[in-house]
Amino acid sequence: MISTSDSIKKNVNQLMMKLERNQSIVFQYLKQLNSYRCEPTDYQCFLQVGRLKQGLKELAAEQQELMTKTNRSAKGDDKLLQTIEHLFERFQQLESDIAQYLREIKNHY
Repeated sequence: MISTSDSIKKNVNQLMMKLERNQSIVFQYLKQLNSYRCEPTDYQCFLQVGRLKQGLKELAAEQQELMTKTNRSAKGDDKLLQTIEHLFERFQQLESDIAQYLREIKNHY
């Protein structure tokens, strides 16, 4: 029989693996937004790209901090799980915003 703490640790480990994958995707998005193919076409796009880049950088920093903290403590508690879920939600929102921006840029050209 698996104890509750073992189950939580397993769940946290799975979430951390997903968080690490998201971290690499965040860096790919940053690289893509810095590409000449995603250059803003007007002032509004310029502001949007700036917000997206800033959001990605903040998300990357928070994810890295959480991964470092979790590796040190290796505990699974409710607050940690809530923080991870919040980071996943922010990642999904930024991913959606980037997709929308890329569609707008593609339609412009």
